[in-house]
Amino acid sequence: MTGLVPARSFCPEGRLFIKREDGNLGGSIKARTAYFILKDLCRRMGDLAGLTLIESTSGNLGIALARLGADLGVRVLCAVDPTVATEKLAMLAEAGGEIRMVHQAGGRDFRAARIAYVKKQAEETNCIWPNQYSNEVGMLAHEATTGPEIWAETNGLVDIVVVSVGTGGTICGIGSFLRSCGRDVLVVGVEPVGSIIFGGEPGPYLSSGAGLDGPSPLLQRHGSVIDLYAKVADDLAIAACREFAAKEPFGIGITGAASALVGRQLARLHPDKLVVAIAADGAENYRTIIDSLHVQPNIVRNAEFRLLPPAWEHGLGGV
Repeated sequence: MTGLVPARSFCPEGRLFIKREDGNLGGSIKARTAYFILKDLCRRMGDLAGLTLIESTSGNLGIALARLGADLGVRVLCAVDPTVATEKLAMLAEAGGEIRMVHQAGGRDFRAARIAYVKKQAEETNCIWPNQYSNEVGMLAHEATTGPEIWAETNGLVDIVVVSVGTGGTICGIGSFLRSCGRDVLVVGVEPVGSIIFGGEPGPYLSSGAGLDGPSPLLQRHGSVIDLYAKVADDLAIAACREFAAKEPFGIGITGAASALVGRQLARLHPDKLVVAIAADGAENYRTIIDSLHVQPNIVRNAEFRLLPPAWEHGLGGV
């Protein structure tokens, strides 16, 4: 179980708690997904020794798959792109993951290019693609672990959960569990400006751990658990990383900082509510990006975000 820590200095006006996932193997929430993926493969295929997996990853899932897979004799190929932090690339290599750098040519964005590359490799070689964008076990990992932990750590009193969205496995799993508890918990998704999971205009963004060029198959099937969403620009998320580290005794990554910003806004608006924001990993995974990019001082002090119900196509989800 990872820790749930109050962010009193970052948010003195409300009850904001951070679910710290940097305590997992490999330093991120994706250890949960990797464990469930490998466990499912073992159940279906038996001995995995000699198996080659290939996956599109912003780093965290690849790191976790490589570290866990090493004990099973599994070779892990990691399709990454130029937005992935250099720290994560180093961790991938150290974990034993084999890096395949994919550029945007032929894809709508980096993630689409990565997915297209992995799909082609899986079709043309003997590689197994777990497909974290569609694989139900990615959602079940959080329905079985992260959601119950949040419920237990808040004594069943959680009111709002804020989760950065990429594949959608984390938010759908947590949301599904909380829906089963009988408490009216508000589930809020966060994506970077430029991502169009929830619609809007596509554009470039730095956050490799979140965002997509539309809802994933997981979100298409289970996105109805999401009540509201917000978009957070890169400069705001990075500035929030710096502010959080200056005010709290630990750091959080870019996607966690974006969720914490939205969580702080909700905690300020509803000071009687208990708000949980998921920090998928720590700031050390993005130190080069956080330290090198120029952002205006105090840019996040009065930042406000529009919170909207998802307007899914084909009648999917929404409120």
